[in-house]
Amino acid sequence: MIISVLLTGIYNGIFLYINQALLISLFITVLSILLTHLYYRINKPLNDISKALSTLKQGDLTTRIANNNTQPLEYADITQGLNDFADNSEKTIQELQLIFDSAGLGITWVKDRHYLTVNAKLLSIFGYTREEFIGQSTRLIYCNDEDYKRVGQAYKKIAKGETFSTDVLMPKKDGSTFWCHLTGRSTGTGSSSVWLFEDISTRKKSEKELYTMANYDSLTTLANRDLFNIYLQETISKSYRSKRPFALIFVDLDRFKYVNDSFGHDAGDDILKTAATRMKNTLRESDFISRLSGDEFTIIIDEASSVLGLETVARNLLKELSRVIHYQDNEIYIGGSVGISCYPDDATNANDLLNFADSAMYAAKNLGRNTFAFYSEEIGKNTEKHLSLSQGLRKAFENNEFELYFQTKMKMETREVIGAEALIRWNKPGEGLIPPFEFIPVLEESGLMADVGEWVIFETCRSIKKWQEVGINLGVIAINLSERQFGTKSLINIVKNALSETGVKPEQLEFEITESLMMDDSERIISVLSQIQQLGIKIAIDDFGTGYSSLAYLKRFPIDILKIDRAFVKDITEDSDSAAIVDAIIAMAKQLKLTTVAEGIETEGQYALLAHRGCDIAQGFLLSKPVPFGEIVKQHKSL
Repeated sequence: MIISVLLTGIYNGIFLYINQALLISLFITVLSILLTHLYYRINKPLNDISKALSTLKQGDLTTRIANNNTQPLEYADITQGLNDFADNSEKTIQELQLIFDSAGLGITWVKDRHYLTVNAKLLSIFGYTREEFIGQSTRLIYCNDEDYKRVGQAYKKIAKGETFSTDVLMPKKDGSTFWCHLTGRSTGTGSSSVWLFEDISTRKKSEKELYTMANYDSLTTLANRDLFNIYLQETISKSYRSKRPFALIFVDLDRFKYVNDSFGHDAGDDILKTAATRMKNTLRESDFISRLSGDEFTIIIDEASSVLGLETVARNLLKELSRVIHYQDNEIYIGGSVGISCYPDDATNANDLLNFADSAMYAAKNLGRNTFAFYSEEIGKNTEKHLSLSQGLRKAFENNEFELYFQTKMKMETREVIGAEALIRWNKPGEGLIPPFEFIPVLEESGLMADVGEWVIFETCRSIKKWQEVGINLGVIAINLSERQFGTKSLINIVKNALSETGVKPEQLEFEITESLMMDDSERIISVLSQIQQLGIKIAIDDFGTGYSSLAYLKRFPIDILKIDRAFVKDITEDSDSAAIVDAIIAMAKQLKLTTVAEGIETEGQYALLAHRGCDIAQGFLLSKPVPFGEIVKQHKSL
């Protein structure tokens, strides 16, 4: 009994223990199941979402959250939203990358002066691959440390929200260089910035070509007048600040026009290039040489402190210019005339310095050419006289102070008046007649010759008409044409208007030109002269034999008359050479069926010899001095 009770108690105790253990195990199992369920329902989705957000933040837009049946429904919308966001962002980035790579400019994103990303255009500009560029220092694309540091200073400006731009010479991977227009601006996030690269090599080349065309002479490659004027003004400013003198040298080539006309324009161009090179080689690096115009050159000698030094420079220039120049099979000699003005002794402004050097150059020419002269007060007085004449001529034209005088011409065989030459005179109030040799060269240089020449044509026609009205017929009246009249205004229209206005016939006029006119732009001159000749007006070459006489020009140009220069006529009775030259001119004219006129006849001996040699027409003081219109009328009334 006791044993039975004891066994029953033990059994009950064991059963109770087992039940408790089972309950604990069951609790643990249930708890584990619950925690596992909670992990998969809450924690894992949250971890997946957190990881996805982290990778997206790092820029990996390929990240997606697996959306399967095991995922809790309450997170499905969040997962789908994140995946949709990643899809849209990746698509947008791809589109932006396509736009980025398709941009016409090179674009890069820089942080701490290292490349984070670049577009395709930038890679094509520099010739690198994306892998070779990303992560590299921006020093990679600079030719030198100086440019790298200079652009580096821009980051301070960029950090303030400003835009920086500059032009930089940059190297490509292959070692070649190009000009790049660089623009940088901040992204607004820390030390990062965006930079734009534009290859402007073609533009730079065009700008350089345009600059060269605008500032340098295409033939000699020396600076032209415009650049000279700029440099001269800058030199004056620099010398004013430093209190150091400098000199301006004006060089004019001697005999250039003769050589250019004798051997042709190609030879002339070769001479100009050779002269320019030789002069440049005598100068220092700090000196400046330019081609002012034609065969005129200017040189600025920096910090010229002694006359002796300038004389040495001038002599070296003349020595180089006097050396023989070989052109094809010819040996050509030119030489030069040099004028020098000094800052600040002679002048302190650009205009005076240039004018004074020019005046000194002409003084050197008057000394016999191939020499030099410094500007002086005496030269200045001559310059002032020249300026006074120039100003006076303008007033003379405005105030109708010019008059026409006429010198008759006679037929050699009969001494019959067959024409006259119209000669301009300046009757200056208070001074009387100014000698033509004084004012006509100034008239040419002043720019008034075209207008004055037009007045001469009209006034000559008006004089012919007035003579006709009183029954006077002098024959053909010759008018001297200046090269200036072949310029901007239409000479043909002027002649036609004068003839139409006065009713004078073209056959009553004759135009005289100089030999030098035939050397300048000959095709244009031939065209104008041919049109004049077609009107019925004859063409004469004045002062034939003293300038650039050439049978080729006589053949090409529409010429009717040769006027033998007075220099040969003057000595014809005493100098055999002069007589031989006159014989040759007359013989040549007859062969070419041209009329000959001897001007400057002053003695009966000259007249007789010329008549014997076969000259057609005579002109000179022996027959008649130039007289005004009224005197011609008086002479005919007295007949």
